[in-house]
Amino acid sequence: MTDANRAVYVAMPDATQIAVEIWLPDAALAGECVGTVASFTRYWRARAFVPSRDDMDERIEGILRRGFAAVVVDARGSGASFGFRAAEFSPCETRDFRFVVDWIAAQPWSNGRVATVGISYAGNTAEHAAHDPSPALVAAVPRFTDFDAYASILFPGGLRNALIADAWASGVRALDN
Repeated sequence: MTDANRAVYVAMPDATQIAVEIWLPDAALAGECVGTVASFTRYWRARAFVPSRDDMDERIEGILRRGFAAVVVDARGSGASFGFRAAEFSPCETRDFRFVVDWIAAQPWSNGRVATVGISYAGNTAEHAAHDPSPALVAAVPRFTDFDAYASILFPGGLRNALIADAWASGVRALDN
C-alpha cells in the first residue's frame, strides 16, 4: 500500500511543472487498470490547506471505494505547481488540463478513461477541461460553475458581493504569494 497515495510533477509542453496528487484504489494496487476521477484546483491540493480535511477525505474515499483512481491537481501557478497565474482560468491553465489528462491516461494503472469533477472553482475547471479535451476525457461533471461571474458571483442581483470581491480576492492573493 505504499503507492496508494503519492505526489508527482507532470511537465507541460512549455516545461512548467504541475503538481499532481494521486490516490489509487486497491484494484490498481493489485495491477488492474482503472478509470480516474480528476479535479483541478487553485486552492492547493495538499490536505493541510483544505478548509475541511474530513470533507476532502470523504470525497477521495468515495472515489476509491467505487474502484476509481482519484487525482487532484494544483493549477498552474498555485499550490506546489510552478508557472505564473496571469488570470483565473487563463488559456495556459486551461490548456494544461488536456496534457494532465493525457498523462493520467498513459499511466500503467489507468484504463485510459478520465472524468473531471468539481464544485465552484474546480467545477469551472471540470468544465474547462472539455474546451479542448484530451481523447481520454470521457466525462466532465461541473457540479457548480460560475457561468456568468459578473451576474452570479461579483454582483448578484446588482449588488456588489464583498465576500468574493474582497475576502476571496485577498485570500487567493495570499495563496499565490
